[in-house]
Amino acid sequence: MLSTFIAEVKRVAEIVCGITTQCVQLQNVLKLSPKTLSNICLKLNTKLGGINAVTEKDAKFDKRYLFC
Repeated sequence: MLSTFIAEVKRVAEIVCGITTQCVQLQNVLKLSPKTLSNICLKLNTKLGGINAVTEKDAKFDKRYLFC
């Protein structure tokens, strides 16, 4: 039942009102772990159209690499 409520809140906020949402479990916020809070901020920044990382425009590598 809670998941139905959350889905409806997200639907109304994002589709009807145009407000970006991010669900976060209370236990994760209350931990106040710098890593957890940083990850939440990075996720929100991306959703809001921000840029979390950039590469050098003329970055050159001596060998070919595959990043996964």
